[in-house]
Amino acid sequence: MAKDFFHEAAKRALQNDGWTITHDPFLIPINARGVFADLGAEKVIAAEREKDLIVVEVKSFLGLSVVTDFYSAIGKYELYFQALKKFFPERKLYVAIPEKGYKNLVKDAFFAEVLVNLDIKLIIFTTEKEEKEKIVKWIK
Repeated sequence: MAKDFFHEAAKRALQNDGWTITHDPFLIPINARGVFADLGAEKVIAAEREKDLIVVEVKSFLGLSVVTDFYSAIGKYELYFQALKKFFPERKLYVAIPEKGYKNLVKDAFFAEVLVNLDIKLIIFTTEKEEKEKIVKWIK
């Protein structure tokens, strides 16, 4: 299974934000073989002594066509969202996008509107190697 170009950067950004990576990849058993989202992670909420559980699909948006990249991301998100609702309802699904890719994507009002209309949860992260990767924004 090929990993997204920014898979490791997204993973480090989550870890730097206090998340523990529990699955790399995260198996979603929708059929005999299942499908794989990129990451599963958890974070203990100290005050509540509960865990936040998430599944993360990493998308780089480095392809030749932003439309094709967006179409692929939306398709995977919808499939994984439905499967998680059935098999892992305690987990929230996020798409992790590098900051530069996100800025390029939402420059187009149509793509920004689709993200809002579909209620897609996003993690925006940095990818600079000179600094520690970090999450710059959660869009819930």
